[in-house]
Parts: sequence; structure tokens; C-alpha cells
Amino acid sequence: TLPIIVLTQIHNAGILQSLIQLGVSGVLLKKAVISELSDAIRQILSGHSYIGSSVKTLLAEAGLDHQTSLVQLTPKESEVVRLLASGMSVTQVAEYLHRSVKT
Repeated sequence: TLPIIVLTQIHNAGILQSLIQLGVSGVLLKKAVISELSDAIRQILSGHSYIGSSVKTLLAEAGLDHQTSLVQLTPKESEVVRLLASGMSVTQVAEYLHRSVKT
């Protein structure tokens, strides 16, 4: 399968965890430094997954574990994750759902 690395501005721990559970190879916040992206690519090409340090921090602050915890998303949150996973940008999802990008 094709490895997928998600670079996102989303800071919602539930959505980030859902991306991980959907099987993406890596998740990093867009504010990650280029060296972290390089590390992620190397790890993923070696057959491992990579969760960015900022993502791990967000998950920990929310009391979630990036490896095992399950989170119950609302139907709307699930739809957002599905749309993001389909390749839509945050702006496209917001427009599609008639919401602000900040929502």
C-alpha cells in the first residue's frame, strides 16, 4: 500500500487520533520543522509509522493514546475525517459543510 503522511493544521485530538486509526503512515502538524518531516519520511520508508511530537502532545493532553485508545467521534466529526481522508483540504471541507474554516 502507498504510505500516506498527513500534514495538518487541525489541533482536534479526536480527529488526529481517527486519522491514525484509519491507518495513515504518519501525522504531523504543519508547524513541524523540516527535520521532523525528514525523520517521518525515513521512518515510514523503513516500514514504521510516525506520529509527530506535537501530535503526541495534543493526544496526551486530551488523555488519548496514539496507539491504542479509541475515541467516539460525533457523526459530523466522522464526516470531516472521511472528507479529509478522501483528499479534500480543510478549506474545501469547510465550504462543503457550509462552516467556517475555524470550526
